[in-house]
Amino acid sequence: MKFLNYFFLLLFLSSFIFIYSDITIIGPNELASKFTNHQISMTFDKIGKSSYDFYSRGQLFIEENNLEACDNVKIPKSLENSLYNEGFKILIAKRGGCSFVHKARNAQLGGYSMVVVVNNMDTDIKKIIMTDDGSGNDIYIPIAMISKDDGEKIIEYMTKQKESQIIVEINFIKKETKFKKIDFKLFFSSSELKAYELFNNLAQYMNKFGDQVNFTPIYVVHRAPFYDENNPIRVVNCVSKGKYCYFPKSTTIINDGQAIIMEDLRQKCVYNYAMEKENIFIYLNYLKSFHSECLIKGEKPQFNDKCAKSVLKSLDYSITEIDLCMAKSFKVNDLLSNLYIDNENYLLEKEYEELLKYKLTIFPSVIIDNRPLDGVIKETKIMVEICNLIKDKPAFCYEMIGRGSAERKKFIILILIFILAVINIFIFFVFRKYIIERINERIVGGGLDLDTRIRNVISNYFSLSKISNDYVRMSNNPSNSNDLQNTKGQVVDIDVEGS
Repeated sequence: MKFLNYFFLLLFLSSFIFIYSDITIIGPNELASKFTNHQISMTFDKIGKSSYDFYSRGQLFIEENNLEACDNVKIPKSLENSLYNEGFKILIAKRGGCSFVHKARNAQLGGYSMVVVVNNMDTDIKKIIMTDDGSGNDIYIPIAMISKDDGEKIIEYMTKQKESQIIVEINFIKKETKFKKIDFKLFFSSSELKAYELFNNLAQYMNKFGDQVNFTPIYVVHRAPFYDENNPIRVVNCVSKGKYCYFPKSTTIINDGQAIIMEDLRQKCVYNYAMEKENIFIYLNYLKSFHSECLIKGEKPQFNDKCAKSVLKSLDYSITEIDLCMAKSFKVNDLLSNLYIDNENYLLEKEYEELLKYKLTIFPSVIIDNRPLDGVIKETKIMVEICNLIKDKPAFCYEMIGRGSAERKKFIILILIFILAVINIFIFFVFRKYIIERINERIVGGGLDLDTRIRNVISNYFSLSKISNDYVRMSNNPSNSNDLQNTKGQVVDIDVEGS
C-alpha cells in the first residue's frame, strides 16, 4: 500500500514542470577550464512571480562579508568598469542562515537580477526543493542552486581574483512531462494606438485557451543616452534619473515621455491586479476604456492621471490598490510627492530586462513560445501561431487555421499574378524592341539609312516635277516643237534606288 502511495505521489509530481539549465562560463578562461565544457549544472524551483523562460548573459558577484546574503546586499563598485552593466547581475550566495525567499528578496532590493545558491551539503541538487515560505509574492528574480563543489570553486576564485570579471551565459530550458504552457508576450507602449486596436481584436479569443497560454504584456522602456548609473541625473521623458525612459516618436500623439512611462506602470499594475483576480478581462477592459475615453474621444487626447483614474472608477476597480502598486514599485507608500520619480523602480527594471533579452526594435512586437513573430502583426496571425502550438485546440482554432491557410493561399496567388504581370511587361518591351529593329533593317537598304533615303525620294520628286513643267511649257509653244520631239525620245534617269 505504501508503495502505491509513493508511486502516485511521484506520478503527481512528475506532471509538473521540472526546470533545469546550465551556466556556461564565458570568461576568464582560468576559471572556465575548471569545469567540463566550461559548464555548471544548476536546478531551481519557482518562487513568487519569477520567470525562467529566457536567455541571458551576465556577471557574477559575491559579498565576502555576507556570503549567505541574509543581510542587506548591494552591487559592488567594481561594476563601474564592467562591460556588462546592461546585462544580468547574478549574486552567488551560500545556502543556510535564512530562507531562499529572504535571500532572493535581499538580492532583488540590492539591484541584482538573479541569485545562485551554493549548496552547503554534498547531496544531489536535483533532490532539493527550494520552497516558497508563503511570503514570496513580491519576488520576480530567479533563484537557482548549484552543487557545493562547483560553488566553492567559484567562490574561491572570486575571493582570490577580486578584480576579475566573471561573465556567464544562462539559457533556461523548460522540460515538461505532461503539460505545455505557451508564453505569449506583447511588447508595446501605452501611447501606441495600434496596440489598443490589436488588444480589442484579441479580446474575443483570450479566454478560450484555458491554462494553455500565459499572456504577459511588456511595456517598452529605454535607458537615457549616455546614462551613468554611478552619476545619474534627471532627464526629460524619464524617471529614476534617466534609467527608464520613453522618447515619443514623430507619429506618437503624446509628447510627454514621463507621462507615458507612468501610464505604462499603471497598466502593468492593472495587469498584476487582474492576475491576482485570475481574470485577464480586468486588464483588457481597462485598455479598451482608456483607449476610447482618454485617447480617441474628443478633439485632443486626455492622456493624464485624471482620465486614467476616471476610467478605473467607471470600471469599479480599486484606485487605491493600483496607486499603492505604483508607489511600492518606487519603494514609497504613496504618490503624494514627486520625489519618488528619482527612485529605482523594480517593475520597470523587469520590463527593461525583457526588452534586452529579445533585442526588439519595432513595436508592437509579439513573442510566442520564445520566438519573435515576424511580419505585420495581426490578431489572425497571432491566433494561428498559438493554435498550431497548443495541444487542446478550441473549436475556433480549426476555423482560424483554415482562414490563415486561405489568407496564405490568397497571398501566394497575388504574388504569382504580380510575377506574371512583370514577365508580360518584360516580354512586351523585348518584342517591341525586336520588331523596331527588324523594321529598321527592312527599311534600310544599300547601306543608306532612313534619313538619306527620304532625302533621295524628295529630290527625285522635285526632279520629276521640273521635267513635267518643262514639257507642258514647251507643248504650249509651237516654236519649241522640234525640242519637244527631241524630249519625247529622251529617257529620264531618276534615282529611285531601294524604292
